[in-house]
Amino acid sequence: MISKDVIEQRVYIYLCLFAFANVLTVAGANVFMGLATAGVLHRVIRYHDDLLDIFQKQQLFWKIVGFLLLAILLSLPGALSPLQGIKFFFNDYIYRLILPLAVLICVHERKKILHIAFCFLMAMFVNDLYVIVQGWMVYPRMNRDSLAGIMPWACLLAMYIPVGIIGLVRSEKAVSKCGWGLFVLASCMASILNETRGAWLAILVTLPIVVFMSLKDKRKFFACIAVAGIFFSVVYQVMPTFQQRMQSIMNPQERSNIERRLAWQSATNMLIEHPLTGVGFAQFQQNYKEHYVLPEAKITNLLHAHNNFFQFLAECGVLGFCAITALCGYLFCFATRGWYKSRRIVYLLLLAVIMGFFLHGLTEYTLRLAVCSKAFWLSIGLCFQWVNLTSNSRPEESPQV
Repeated sequence: MISKDVIEQRVYIYLCLFAFANVLTVAGANVFMGLATAGVLHRVIRYHDDLLDIFQKQQLFWKIVGFLLLAILLSLPGALSPLQGIKFFFNDYIYRLILPLAVLICVHERKKILHIAFCFLMAMFVNDLYVIVQGWMVYPRMNRDSLAGIMPWACLLAMYIPVGIIGLVRSEKAVSKCGWGLFVLASCMASILNETRGAWLAILVTLPIVVFMSLKDKRKFFACIAVAGIFFSVVYQVMPTFQQRMQSIMNPQERSNIERRLAWQSATNMLIEHPLTGVGFAQFQQNYKEHYVLPEAKITNLLHAHNNFFQFLAECGVLGFCAITALCGYLFCFATRGWYKSRRIVYLLLLAVIMGFFLHGLTEYTLRLAVCSKAFWLSIGLCFQWVNLTSNSRPEESPQV
């Protein structure tokens, strides 16, 4: 009979491989996530005596997740295509929630958590270099492509550029500072070449908050702001396409801005007609096309509402909106309260990921994007498990960034 330690070691290896592959190859990531899922199921079936204790450590979080899943299921009976909703329910939530569960159940050493995180950040750095080289080859034209796709890559950068900045300003060793500095520089250049304005806004809001919270000497905060301002001022002057994209953010007549406002209005109309449970999970596209396209809209086959919260209002009604808002609010409060109570850097890293993901989710349906939503759930699992493993340690025993 295979021992529990052997099963958990295999799952840990699969998670490392998944973390590296998720950014670079969807097929490879699916293979390793499938193996991790099989390993977790094997662990749960053979050795399940400790499962209750594992869930109780983040009891409120799992209750909120349960409420979210229930709200989604309650939206399906009245849907136009219930089977499609069920398919997306299992793919978007049940399957992807395996990632935090795999970490919480099978990863019990801090060094293993760091290894998984390192694999993920290394893959991001490789993708950064790919984007930069591609951009250099086609300059002065802009190249938005990446190995992860345009919009998923934008969301990942919105989540992990602030993480990189925290690592840079908090690290003490010269080698660590150089590593984090290269990661941040490459990621910033990749974000500029990506040209996704919603991600830029998410970074712009997240960075000052997490940097201000992380620095004891507030003079360093203003120095960081000055350096960032100089860097982006230079980029703004030498890259006309970046300049045009920045200017379009504040232009209410810009076509994509108009289409987003119209999509949000259509989502509101869906809520008005289906207030409690919405039109049904994963039913936005069909309902929009058949019943809710506004006369002013140019896009008549819109895939989603370009906003996590409007998407849930439309598809899952008030119940779904309350559930996703509760999840976002809980994670934000967990991270901020934990930071001010213990000053452990893991809480600040979690806050950066949450803010980047949900702020970008104000202009994009990030919960549907497979690459970044998997990274989001994996990051939550890693941070939760680090908190569990260091609950009785001193603040300086937080991750060595």
